[in-house]
Amino acid sequence: MAIPSGYQKIAIPWGGSLLGNIYVWINPKGGNQTVYIQSDENTVESSRSKTLTFKTTTSGLSTTAQSVASLKVTQAAATYTYTLTISSDNYAHSASGDSSILYATLVTYRNGKQISSSSVIPDYTFSGTHTGFNIDSETEEVVSDDRGTTVGSTRSCKVYATIYVNGRTVTSNTITITQEENIEYLNTITLTGSASSGTVTTIPYTGGTVTWTARGNYKYTSGSTTTKTRTSNCSWSVSGTGATQSSNKTTWSLNDGSANRSATVRAYMLDPGTGETINGYATTTQLKDNYVAAQYSSVVATYS
Repeated sequence: MAIPSGYQKIAIPWGGSLLGNIYVWINPKGGNQTVYIQSDENTVESSRSKTLTFKTTTSGLSTTAQSVASLKVTQAAATYTYTLTISSDNYAHSASGDSSILYATLVTYRNGKQISSSSVIPDYTFSGTHTGFNIDSETEEVVSDDRGTTVGSTRSCKVYATIYVNGRTVTSNTITITQEENIEYLNTITLTGSASSGTVTTIPYTGGTVTWTARGNYKYTSGSTTTKTRTSNCSWSVSGTGATQSSNKTTWSLNDGSANRSATVRAYMLDPGTGETINGYATTTQLKDNYVAAQYSSVVATYS
């Protein structure tokens, strides 16, 4: 507001508990004139009013005879607005479980101008589903579970905050925290078995069967490991001589040859994580027939 030259500034306190002044610019030498009025900022959330009285100072007239005019000046209530912003030090969790510290900043605006910015501790809340995540109210952290041996795709949670300020609830932005997928990998296949005769590694020349059990040794993105019986999930084959394969059963026929013979059983299946074929092997030896024929040059029999 541009004030013309020759005007005089008068400061009038709002009075009482109200802070600041009203400022009036008048031309003390002028007659009819424009009066300029300003005020300090109103910092309270209620309007305030004050009546200004203007009197003429005409020479030769008593005070009571002077012209009087009143003007009621009202200043609007202060307007406070707030912005609550949250953030985190970690937005991507590992499959083995992790944590994210939450931070919140409250910015206060009065009459459209920022007057403060400070860290606050609001109430944090999940928005929507949040399987595997929880909020620790004491540490202000979002904590994710160890996914262990549970296979699953990437999962996430959304978090926002609220705080109560001067009679109103202020809601923050929403942040997303994600936990990586948990993939199952097949490391190795181990075979154990039971033999109908002899042992798993040594079958007699007369033959027999070995029934195999296949166990898969798995690891996970989370770092966990486990072993699962996978006999019915495997494919089976046998290489060598003297044995046939039916599912997980190896059958040995009579070995009527002059040497031991062996065969290797293979169990195989696809790694669910990479799609590669993982193999497990076991080798069994079948003994030869150790029968030895004895020949005699002469036999003498004596009878009583």
